[in-house]
Amino acid sequence: MQKRPFPRQVGTDTAYSLGGFVVAVIRFVLLVTLFSVGLGTLVIGIGFPILVLALYVARRFADIERHWVGAVRGRPSVRPAYRSLEDRSGLKRLLTPLAEAQSWRDFLYGVFAFIPATIAFVLAVTWWVAGVGGTLYFLWGWSLPTDGHTLAYLLGLGSSYRADLILETTIGVLFLLTAPLMSRLLAVTNTAISRSMLTTDWIG
Repeated sequence: MQKRPFPRQVGTDTAYSLGGFVVAVIRFVLLVTLFSVGLGTLVIGIGFPILVLALYVARRFADIERHWVGAVRGRPSVRPAYRSLEDRSGLKRLLTPLAEAQSWRDFLYGVFAFIPATIAFVLAVTWWVAGVGGTLYFLWGWSLPTDGHTLAYLLGLGSSYRADLILETTIGVLFLLTAPLMSRLLAVTNTAISRSMLTTDWIG
């Protein structure tokens, strides 16, 4: 694996946490909707093709996630081998994905990965916004209402603007300095989950 320049790696990790949440929301809505409709219409027969469609949609999203994982890690992820449909026909061809374990892993990942994706998004946004906003507090802090109940005052550091400026700037710098580490931690954690369910290279 080729080592990337630090700014590029930070950008990739952050983009994965932010963009991954958007994809996760769309994926969750589509898969849950298709699966629910499929189950609800099994009794009249059309539920089976709808469930198969849900699994194929999950597979496409799994391919997107594998691409993201490869981008974060700096090397392509190994795509599992899905059952070939060449020697199958008719109903057997249609229902093949329903009997395939990897198809269901793709689906389960697509539904439940919404949780870690949301956590990663919230933490990434918090760290970067707090870091940039706090570091640049001197540009906008003066415009806040001065009711004397600032964070510096609540911590016993005084009620002056200077005390508040020093505290907010310090907090901002700490968040900004640790934002790359947080982004890396979030990316590594979420890609580990993806690799364990969607690839065959998770051991390496």
